[in-house]
Amino acid sequence: NHMILGKRLKKDFKPVSAAIAKLTDDELTEMKESGKREILGHTIGFDELHVGYEVKSESGSYAAASMHNVLVLLDLTTDQEMMDEGLAREVINRIQKLRKKAKLVPTDKISIFYEIDSKKKDNEDMSRAVRNYQDFIETGVKSPFSGEPAMKM
Repeated sequence: NHMILGKRLKKDFKPVSAAIAKLTDDELTEMKESGKREILGHTIGFDELHVGYEVKSESGSYAAASMHNVLVLLDLTTDQEMMDEGLAREVINRIQKLRKKAKLVPTDKISIFYEIDSKKKDNEDMSRAVRNYQDFIETGVKSPFSGEPAMKM
């Protein structure tokens, strides 16, 4: 826990954090059972740590976190829909950066035109993402797309 340990350890925080990150499963288990561990001359309580787990199986990869006898598993397997949403978010990010570079404010009206080179394989994904998430992008940038995307042949 960066906030708790950072305040307490001050200049020793970084080396202690690095040492904590290098602890083995057995050392963490021992620390959990005893409630504390001596690390670089500092007594660190297990309750001062946020321990994350990653579980890999044939069906995918999962991140796990536990606190007070509760275990939560998060499926880290990405699908095409998630990848497309990520591309749409990146489009929003790039438009917002261009808006900022032009010293515009969010309430300024803009026109958005885009062109996708269909000869590149990665651009098929971008084209699908923009098409499927057009409403999401327009909401994010608070401006409509003007016209259809221009596709090079």
